[in-house]
Amino acid sequence: MKKVLFGLLIVSLLLTSPMIYERIKTESANNTYEVMVPYTDLEILKSEDVSTEEIYKGLKDAKVHSITLEPENISSLETQGVVAVLSKSDIQNYFALTNNLNTSKLPANEGIFVSYLKQGHKSEDYLQRAFKDDISTLTANGQKFYFIEGKTDDDPKIEDKSLGYFNTDTYEEIVSNGFQVVPRIKNDYSSSDEEDGHSSNDTMVKQLLKFPKNEVDKVLFIGKEVVGYDGTGKEKLVKYAKQLKANDYDVVVIEGTEQKGMQTFANEMNYDAERLYSENRTSENAASERLSRAVKERNIRTLLVKVQKLDDKTAEAEFKQMINEIQDFHAEVPGYFKTGEAQPFKDMKDYKLLQLFAFLGGSVYLALAAASVHKKLTMLALIGGLAISAGYLLLGIGMLLKGFALLVAVAGPIWAVLRVRHAENINKIVVNYITAVLIVFAGAWLVVSLLYGDPYLYKLEEFRGIKVLLALPILVTAIVLGLQINHASSLRKFISYINSPVRYWHVLVLGVVVVIGAYYLSRSGNAGTASALELTLRSKLEELMFVRPRTKEFLIGFPFFVFGLYLFRRYAGIASAFLVAGSIGFASMMNTFTHLHIPLLLSVLRSVYALVIGLVIGLVMIALYKVIKDKLYPYVRERWIQ
Repeated sequence: MKKVLFGLLIVSLLLTSPMIYERIKTESANNTYEVMVPYTDLEILKSEDVSTEEIYKGLKDAKVHSITLEPENISSLETQGVVAVLSKSDIQNYFALTNNLNTSKLPANEGIFVSYLKQGHKSEDYLQRAFKDDISTLTANGQKFYFIEGKTDDDPKIEDKSLGYFNTDTYEEIVSNGFQVVPRIKNDYSSSDEEDGHSSNDTMVKQLLKFPKNEVDKVLFIGKEVVGYDGTGKEKLVKYAKQLKANDYDVVVIEGTEQKGMQTFANEMNYDAERLYSENRTSENAASERLSRAVKERNIRTLLVKVQKLDDKTAEAEFKQMINEIQDFHAEVPGYFKTGEAQPFKDMKDYKLLQLFAFLGGSVYLALAAASVHKKLTMLALIGGLAISAGYLLLGIGMLLKGFALLVAVAGPIWAVLRVRHAENINKIVVNYITAVLIVFAGAWLVVSLLYGDPYLYKLEEFRGIKVLLALPILVTAIVLGLQINHASSLRKFISYINSPVRYWHVLVLGVVVVIGAYYLSRSGNAGTASALELTLRSKLEELMFVRPRTKEFLIGFPFFVFGLYLFRRYAGIASAFLVAGSIGFASMMNTFTHLHIPLLLSVLRSVYALVIGLVIGLVMIALYKVIKDKLYPYVRERWIQ
C-alpha cells in the first residue's frame, strides 16, 4: 500500500512541475520597480520655502519616477489661497463692524462657510456639485459665501471631502518636469443620496478617463474601500473596473491595507495590478533597508516614499535626508532589478487540469503523514483528502481549498519528525535529516501548486492558518512521541496512561511549556517582535547571505532535530524532547512557502541556508556531547564524585 501511495505522490509532483516553473518564470521576468512620492508632501516643502526647482531636481537625482496626485478638497484649496474657510463665529465677528449681516439669517444648523478669494475659479462648480443639497449661498457686504451643512467634528471632516476635481495647473507642473502622474481617488459613496449615491464616483472616474494614456496609467485608492464599493452590490464597482481596464489602467494594491472590494476590482481588470509598499520614514530608522527588502523579498514593484516633517529638522534638511535614503535604497537593491515604470506581473498560465494532480498528491501526502501517526489512519486520511478535494472542485468553495492546503502544510512537519529511524552513525543521521527535509519540500511543493494563480501572487488571496501551522505540529509530535515511548499505542494502554497521577513537577513543566509556546506564537506573523540584538544579527546575516535564514530554524529547530536523531537510539525519552523542538524548524520552513507573495526561489534559498547551517550546528552539538560524555564527565566523576 505504501509503495503505491509513494508512487502516486511522485507522479503528482512531476505532473505539477509546470505550475512551479510558471510561478518562477513569472516572478523572474518582472524586474522593474518604481518610486513615487505624494504631491501633498511637496506642497508642504514649498510652504516651508523649499524651492520648486530644488524639489524636482532632487527627485530626478533620486530616480523618482512618479508623483501621486489627489483630488482637490476644501482644505487643499485653502492651503493654495483659493478659498477662505470660516465658522459661524468667524462670520459674525468678520461683519460685526459693518452691520451688513443680519445674524438672524444665518443658518441654524451646524456647518462651515466658504468664500472664494479667487473669483471664477474652476473648482467652484465642482464644490456645488459635490455637496448638492447640503450647500447654500449667502451674500453679505457684496461678498458671496457658500454655507455647507454638516457636523464639523465628523470624520472625515467637511473640508476633506473630495470635490471630484484634479488641479490642472498642478498636473501640468508634474508632467512638465518629467514625472508620471498617479491619481489617487477615494470611494465617495453616499447611501443618503436619493438620486445616485455614486454620482461623485462617476465624476472622479470620468476625470481619470480623460487623462492622456501616455502620462497616466495607474490608479491608487485612498482609504479602506475601492471606488464603487457600497456593501450591497457590485454593479458600479465592476463598471468602473471595466472602464479603467479599457483605458489601460493598472490598479495599485497597497501592502498591509485591506481595501474592501479590491479582490473583485482586480479580477475585473484581469489582475492588471501592482503591489505597493508605503514607507513611513522616521529619523530613528533608515528607510533604505526596508524599501530594498520590499522589492527583493515581497514582489513589491511600486514604492511610495513620504516626507516625514519633524519638529527638530528644517523642511530642506528632511527633504535631503529622504533623497539620500532613496539613493541608498537604489544602491542596496540587487543588480538584476532596474528603475523605471513598474508593470503588473504577466498572467500565469491556467493549469486547472494539472491542479487536479495537486489535489491527488495532497490527499496521498495526508495519508502517508497519517500513517506515521498510526497505520489505521491511512485510509481515513486518504478518503478525507479526496472528499475535500471533490467538494472544492464541485462547489468552488474557497475555504475548502484553503483548508485542504492547511492540512497538507500541517501534515508535512508531523510526518518529517515521526518517520524518525534509529541512526547508528553520522551518515544515517544525515540520511534521516535529508529524508525529513524532502518530505517538507514535497509538502511545500503541493501547497504552492494548490494555491496557484494571480490572486495569491498579489496577496489578494492568501494562505490561512499560520498560527495553526506553527503550533499543531509541535503538539501532535509531542503527544505521539510521548505515547510511543510510554508504549501507550493501544486504547487500553492510552486510557491507563492518561489516568496516571499528576505530580507538581508535571504542572511546573507544563506551565513553562505554555509560556514558551505563547512567546513562540507571539513572534510569528507580521506583528511579531524581536530584540535589538536579534534585529542587528538579522541585518548582518542579510548583508552576508542576500536573504537571512529564519532564526528559529537554523538556531533551534534543525540543530535540535539532528541532536535528537543522535540520542534517539539510546535515550528515546530525552531524544523525543529534542525531536519535538525540531518540529519548530520544519513548521517554520513550511510556513515560509505559504507566503505566496514572496518569490519562490528566494524561499528555497532561505530554507537551504537554514538547513545547512542547522545541520552543521547539530553536528557540532553531537561532537561537544561526545567530548563531554567521553572525556569531561569521566574526569569529573573520578575527581569530584567518587
